[in-house]
Amino acid sequence: MSTYVTFQSMGSVMRHICWLVLPAFSHSLKNFCWARRNTRKLLLPYFPSCFGCVLFQYTGVQAIRLCICSFKGRPNIMKAFMKKCPLVMVTIVIALVVAATVVVKSFAFPAAGNKAQETHGNVSSSLPQSAVSSSCAPSNVAGSSKTVSSAGSAASHVQHKPGSSAQKRASGFKSSGKEYFSDALFVGDSLTEGFKDYGGIDNASYFCHVGLSIYQLFEHPKTDFSTGLTLEQTLRKKKYGKIYMLLGINEIGTGSTDYFVRHYSNAVTKIRSLQPDAVIYIQSILYVTPSKASGESVFNNTNVRKRNNGLKTLADGKNVFYLNIDSAIDDGNGNMHEEYSGDGVHLKAKYYPLLSTYIEEHTV
Repeated sequence: MSTYVTFQSMGSVMRHICWLVLPAFSHSLKNFCWARRNTRKLLLPYFPSCFGCVLFQYTGVQAIRLCICSFKGRPNIMKAFMKKCPLVMVTIVIALVVAATVVVKSFAFPAAGNKAQETHGNVSSSLPQSAVSSSCAPSNVAGSSKTVSSAGSAASHVQHKPGSSAQKRASGFKSSGKEYFSDALFVGDSLTEGFKDYGGIDNASYFCHVGLSIYQLFEHPKTDFSTGLTLEQTLRKKKYGKIYMLLGINEIGTGSTDYFVRHYSNAVTKIRSLQPDAVIYIQSILYVTPSKASGESVFNNTNVRKRNNGLKTLADGKNVFYLNIDSAIDDGNGNMHEEYSGDGVHLKAKYYPLLSTYIEEHTV
C-alpha cells in the first residue's frame, strides 16, 4: 500500500513539475523552433497528451525507465539539447532531485521502522501467545538451546511446581477426572504403549506402534498393533473429542528441528481436517536420563529441548495445546530422574501414573 501511494505521489509531483519544465522550451524565440523540432524525437513519444500528463500516470519506476530508454543511443541530441536549452536542463535536474527526495522520504525511513518492527516481531514470535497460554510450563532448564530467543530464555527460568493451581490459572488449564478421557485418542510410540498399559486411563482409545515417528502417521503410515488400522482409518471410523500426541523421541538425530516441526505441523493439520471438533494436545518429547545423555552428541536433552521449543509454536491456545509433561519427571536439572527409567528412555511401569496425573490436571 505504501509503495502504491509513493508512486502516486511521485506521479503527482512530476506532473506539476512537467508543467513548469515544458514552458521553458520557449524561453527565447531563438531556441523555440529548435526545441519544437527536436521535441518530437526526444520527448513527444512519451508525452502524447498534454505534454506529459499521461506519462506520469505510469508508476515512477516506469517513467524513469522510459526516460532512460529515450536518451540511450542519442548523445548528439542530448548534447545539442543541453547547449541550446540550459534552462530546461536545470529544471529537469531540479525535478530529479525533488523526485529522489520523495523516494528517500517514502522508503528510507519507513524501511528502518519496518526493520525495527520486524526485529521486535522475531523476538516476540519465538514465544507466541500459544506458548504462554497453552503450554503447561515453560522450560525450567537454564542452559536451553541457542535457537530460543531472549524472551523464551527469560521465560524458561520461571519455576512452577507441576500441576500447581497458579500455573493452571495462568495457562488456562483445569483439573478433570478420568471421565474426561472417554472420547480421547492417544497417539504415540512405545512410550504411549507403556502409558496405555500402566497409566491408569483405561476408558480412552489408543493408537500405538513401537518405533512410530511423525513421518509414519500419514506419509508412510504404520498400523496400530491391536486394530490393524492406520491413523487415518482410525480417525475416519470414530469421532473424538480430544487427541493426545506423544511423538518425537525416535526422530532425534533424524533431520533438522525445522524439518521435524514442519512435518509435525502437517500431521496436526491433517488430524484437524479429519477431526475438526477435537481438541489436540501436543505432549512434549520426554527427557532422557543423565546417564543416557552423557557423552551423546545427538541423543541428549539439549536436542530434546530444541524440538520441544519448536512444538510449542504449533499450539494456538484454542484448538491445539502444548503439554509440558516433562515437568512430571524432571529431576530439576533438565533430565529425567535417573531412577524413573531402566534404559534411560522409557519410564518404569510404576512411574507412568505421574504422566496421567499431570495430564488430568491440565485439561481445557
